[in-house]
Amino acid sequence: NTRVPEVNASYGESGARVVPAYLEMNRRFFKTLDESTLCTMVYRAYPASAARQALAWDQEYVLQEFLNRVKLIDDTDTSARLLMQRSRLTVVNYLSTSYLEALLADVPTIILWNEHAYLLEDRYEGFFDGLVAARICHTDPAEAARFVDQIKKDPESWWLSPTVRRARAAFLETNIGSPSVLVKHLVDHARGPRDTATLQDSK
Repeated sequence: NTRVPEVNASYGESGARVVPAYLEMNRRFFKTLDESTLCTMVYRAYPASAARQALAWDQEYVLQEFLNRVKLIDDTDTSARLLMQRSRLTVVNYLSTSYLEALLADVPTIILWNEHAYLLEDRYEGFFDGLVAARICHTDPAEAARFVDQIKKDPESWWLSPTVRRARAAFLETNIGSPSVLVKHLVDHARGPRDTATLQDSK
């Protein structure tokens, strides 16, 4: 399958120009994982209905030799948020909503960042630097796999270390901000423009 090439936001990994690099990143990650790690993994596939609508690349076909050995391929009926909370370690291979959900949920998380597909503007050059330094975000899939093998028995010790706590908090503070901002936005949106204006006039 193919999809229209895009180079905006996290959809930089979608276009035909960079998809081979993205698929190779995933293949190298799985190839480097220890067999004992692979056979305990639950793999979350992209929902089939969404994949058909988006004309998504068939990642499962590319990774079939590895997916034949994982513990379970999730049926996607369970919410990703609940699946993360049930897992001791979450690995996110696509920089979209999931990695933010995992960081906000505060579950041990490894993020794969393909620098050759997910391009940043110059002004955002250091966007992931703190996460990379704390080994939350990895640009080398083979190194990420070795790190997963290293911490898999006790990912909480790494996740609760001062370095990781500071990096996670700083990233969320810089890029997400205070939860009160989101709450205010949602409340204002729910009230509608006229209700919000009336409330402001009454102050």
